[in-house]
Amino acid sequence: MPRTSDMIPSRFLKKGDIGPGILVTIKDVELVTFKEDTADAESRWILHFKESEKGLSLNKTNILLLETICGSDNTDDWIGKSVVLYWD
Repeated sequence: MPRTSDMIPSRFLKKGDIGPGILVTIKDVELVTFKEDTADAESRWILHFKESEKGLSLNKTNILLLETICGSDNTDDWIGKSVVLYWD
């Protein structure tokens, strides 16, 4: 039988995709706008990895942690850095 997380497809990483933790390499950072043609339009920063087709939607906490981990507030400097993703 499928797990409920398998029944809800997503182009973004979910808890089940990460497991106890995965090592990934940052490929790029992209600003994505959702519901573009509506009054509910919202933009989010998405982090992409070499090892996964799915991206990670960034929140304020993750952005600040990545700044510390990568040693720079310039996201161009994040490209090629390896980070461990884990569910907390």
